[in-house]
Order: sequence, then structure tokens, then C-alpha cells
Amino acid sequence: MEQENNFYLEVSNSLNILANQLSQEIKSQANAVFQPIYIVTQTEGMNSWLKLQIADSIGIAANIHFLKPNDLINKIYYLLGGKFSQSLSATEMNWLLYKILGEHSFKEDFKHISGYYNYEGIDKDVKRMALAEKVADLFDQYQIYRPDMIDAWNNDRLSTKHTEEKWQKALWMRAKRLSEDIFPDKTLIGKFINNALQNSDDASHLTEKIPVIYLFGISVITEYHLQILQNLSKSIYIRFLILNPAPSDYWFDDKSDKLLYFLQKIGKGNLPGSNTSNPLLTAWGKIIQDTFSILFKNDALVNSYDVIGETEIENDTLLHKIQNSIFENKRLEKNVLSLKDVNDDSITIHSCYGPAREVEVLYNYLVHLIDQKKESLSSRDIVVMVSDIDLYASYIKAVFKNAPYKFNFTIADESYAASDSISNALKAILSLTENDFTAEAVVRLLDFSFIRNRCHISDTAQIRDILDEANIRFGIEGDHTDDSVYVSWKYGLQRIMYGICISGGEEYGEGENSFFPLDNSESSGSWNVIRFVHFVEVLIQSLEERRKPKSIEGWVKYVENILNNFVCNIEETNDEDYVLLLNQLENYNSINELFDEEISYEVFMYNFMPSLTGATSSKAFAGGGITFCSLIPMRSIPFKVVALLGMNFDKFPRK
Repeated sequence: MEQENNFYLEVSNSLNILANQLSQEIKSQANAVFQPIYIVTQTEGMNSWLKLQIADSIGIAANIHFLKPNDLINKIYYLLGGKFSQSLSATEMNWLLYKILGEHSFKEDFKHISGYYNYEGIDKDVKRMALAEKVADLFDQYQIYRPDMIDAWNNDRLSTKHTEEKWQKALWMRAKRLSEDIFPDKTLIGKFINNALQNSDDASHLTEKIPVIYLFGISVITEYHLQILQNLSKSIYIRFLILNPAPSDYWFDDKSDKLLYFLQKIGKGNLPGSNTSNPLLTAWGKIIQDTFSILFKNDALVNSYDVIGETEIENDTLLHKIQNSIFENKRLEKNVLSLKDVNDDSITIHSCYGPAREVEVLYNYLVHLIDQKKESLSSRDIVVMVSDIDLYASYIKAVFKNAPYKFNFTIADESYAASDSISNALKAILSLTENDFTAEAVVRLLDFSFIRNRCHISDTAQIRDILDEANIRFGIEGDHTDDSVYVSWKYGLQRIMYGICISGGEEYGEGENSFFPLDNSESSGSWNVIRFVHFVEVLIQSLEERRKPKSIEGWVKYVENILNNFVCNIEETNDEDYVLLLNQLENYNSINELFDEEISYEVFMYNFMPSLTGATSSKAFAGGGITFCSLIPMRSIPFKVVALLGMNFDKFPRK
């Protein structure tokens, strides 16, 4: 079969039509029971929604493997016999570059770079890690968007005359030598795939494993991925189902008003008034424009462009008139709108004085929509996109859980580190330092239910009273010279424990080491206080343990001990949050083969903390009830009701 007949570009302005088309194509393939179906998407939310649509259309959705574009490339590489069974993760690459930046040869050869971190200062190693992370991210982008540069480096050449390229090339080549076969060079992987496809036996073997690849709802694609897909289409059917708001109009070369103003200013364009394109389409459709520009560089893809169906939109409401103007790529004239359109409630804007009031107004509107308008809606038909889901999550729970009319709802994309979770409890303990070891900071740890339950501390009010009576304020040990010892933790805990064991308020000890045991007659809550004292003593030991540098393996064990001692019982916990944490820590163990130096606690935490705070739960998207989620790109799943929260002037558009 010829190449152009194997790559199909199927377009619609409706995601429902695309999903139905995908379902019918899967059904017509009539794959064997154990033959996986490979679908490339970009978000977990799309995966959840798509499984429901396929099951609803053909009765079952089974053995579907959802992949990201890079996952697909790696899968094909392995199936074609690639020698790299694994590659460096982003975290491993960070630590490898951190090691190279610390080598004497690099610091001497590129002093203008090493001067950023090579000095006598407490934060020099943290700066070295920060630079390593930036360079690792840059290398990853180079492989996708600047493969010519990477190819030149691999052949020991520079691709430009820019002086900054030399030190980057030196880092790249050194990292490649140190990591050997597990170095994640996407340019070599792409070349290997293209060369392997020239072998008919390899191509036939791949076709047996993956007869067809579906790309669904992808708004962003790079030339790197497209080149590999085009070569794959010689052996495999590639079906690219993509959303286009105006599928029957060639609007990909249209310019936005902002760009036209700029071109007119420099004398290279007409006034924006001469532009007849829809401003929403040209401004918000820039990503799709760029994608089709890449696709249409290939004549075969231009010829394979097929509009598989369009959703005709009537001009009966304000929302429909705006949608229709986008569909036809025309400007919506003011004289087309009437007062009736403005007041039809298809689009409403509410101005509120705070986040809590926004959520209350949303709840009232949904009740009105269902009760007063008699809309045939279920809670699954409603999505609420939020500019800052972590900020609004607590307000959403407070309003919707305590409202008289109950709606089922799920919150997707909420950070584990923004709620009462294992991750957040661990983050709070790891963020605590000796300098801010105050009474309030320690007691605040007990706000986390995981810590209270693990340490069996029940009455936090009693703990606060005891600390106040013992006059514990700040500092682990304090100093006699400024009398801070008398408000320190060790002095106060000593008074508390002796007060429990010894009745009476007489002075105990001699000289500057003497103290008065705390006379606390409440013996009923003694066990609660004793548990708290033990909690603080173990916490102090963990802080003191941070003073000595450790290997990465040593810090991983340290974090695991913190988890087990303060947050949860490792043998009894199976929370999704906890499993994710263990996987993150397990990934660090693989770094020991590349990096065996001892590092400070601050350097390890600089690298580890973003992974701890950045983990989010996305499995709840479209999982039942009203879906609250982040306002992120490429989340174009259709719902009957779409609400937006937090559209403040400094939040949207995002600065």
C-alpha cells in the first residue's frame, strides 16, 4: 500500500462526532480478543471520557492502551528491537547534570558558567541543582524542536557560532558518555525507527503488533513526532482524529487583530478593520493553527483532509450565535444581537466579592437551572473549570457538602499537597526547620489527621494549654546567656514529664540546670501528653539528623522513616497518594548507579519537593457527578453546562 493511503486526517467541529467515528472504526477493525487498541491522547480526562463514549457506542471498551505521543515513540522503538531497554528519567538527568557541573574540568573550562554556583556560600549547591534542572529541561526541548543541533553535537560539531552553545555541547557529550546506553537521545531513537522500517521483516513484525494507531483530540504535535508517524504510515494505518472549530473554512493563515495592529504599525499590513475573520477563532485557535500548519507541509496530508461530520448550529440563542460565527469564521456584528439574546441566559456573567461567594452563586445557578428551567440535566452533564483548583477546592466542599439540595461532585486535578493528605502532611514535616521550630509550628502539624492518628494524639486543645503552661515558645535547646533556654522545647518538655512523674512544685536539680516540674493535676489526659512529648522528641531527632550530608539512597530512607514514624503505617496504608509517593521514592533509588556523592538536605529537598507538591489526582475527571477541574489547555470534552470560576483580571488570561 502507498504511504498516502495509510495516513488519514479526519476532522470535525464536534468531539462527539469524532468519538463516534473512532468507535465505529474500532468496531470495524474486528481485532482479536487479545489485540490491544492503541489510542494516543494528551490528558487523563480525555481517556476517561473516551472510554465511556466507546462503551456507549459499541457496548464495550476493553484492552485499550492510552499513550502520550512520547510513550508511543518509545513503544515502537522497543518493538523494533531498540537496544535501550530503559532511558534516563527527567529526575535522573537532573542529578547527572548536577554531577557534571561539579566536575573540576567543567568548572575550569567554563568559568563564566560555573561562577554562578562555584563560590563559598551556603546556597551554592542549591544553585548548581537549579542550573542542572534548567539545562535538563532545555536538552529535552532541543531533541524535539532542535534535532539539527543535537545531531551536530552527536557528530562533535557546533550548529551555530553562538558562544553559549559550547558549554551546552560539553554537558551533553559528557552526560552521554557517563550514562552510555541509557541516555535518552530522542534524535537517535527517531533515526533508529526510520531505519528499522526500511527492513520489511521488522515492518511486518510491527504491523502484527500494532496494525493501527489512533490519534484522538491532539491539539499540539511537533515535526519530530509527525515525521516518525509519516514513516510509520508506510506499514501501519494512522488515523488522526482532530477537532477543528471551522472545518469547512481554510482559516489557518488568518491573523489576529493584535498581529494585524503590529504589522500595520511597522508598515507591513492593513488596518485590523479589514480583517473579516472571527477574532475568537484566530486568537484562541492559535495552537490549532500551528498544528495544521505543520500537518499541511505534507501534500499527502492535505489530500487526506476529510471532514467526517459537522454539527450545524442554529442562531436561536446568544451562545449559538457566537458558536455559529466561529463555525463560519465570520465576525459577529452587533446589529445581529437583540436584547432578547442578551437576556436568554445561555451565557451569564456573575461578579462576586470573593471565592466563597462565587461558589455559592454557582450552586444557586445550578439549582435554578434544574428546578426553574426544568432542564433535563444530570450532574454528569456539568463541568466547572477553575483557574486555581487548590484555592477553590475547600470552598467547593464547604458549599456543596452542606447545601440543602445535594449534588454529586468530584474534584479533579487537586494537588495532594493542598489538602489533608499524606503528601501534605509529609511536606509540612519536611519543610519544618530548626530555625522555625516554634510551639505554634509544631502544634500546627497536628492539624493533619494522618499525623494525629499515627501518633495517637487526640486532644490538641489540651496540648496547646500544656505548652502554654510550660512556657514553650521557640528553639530546641536555647541559651543560658540570653535566657532563651527557659522558653525552649527541651527545657519545657523536661518540666512536663517530671510534672507527670513527680507530684508537687518544688525545684528539682541544682544551679543553672535546675527547673520546676510542671504541676499538672490532670492525670486523666497524661497519656495524650506523653504521646505528644514522644512525638516532639522524635521530631527533634529527625531535624538533627539532617545536619549530616547523605547519599540519595540515605535521604530516601530518611523520608521513608519520616513517613513511617509520623504520617502512616507503611504496612497498613494503600492510599493512591501513598502509592504515588512510594513510586517517586523508588525512582530516586535508581539514581545511585549514576550519582553516589553525598549531598546536603537542602539540595535533596530542592529536587524532591516539586514532585511532592506537584502530584495531582486526575482520575476523578468525568468520573461521576459534577466535575470540578483546572482550566488547562486541550481539555475540550463536551458538556451541556460549562461554568468557569476565578476569572479574575489577574488570573485569566494567565499572566
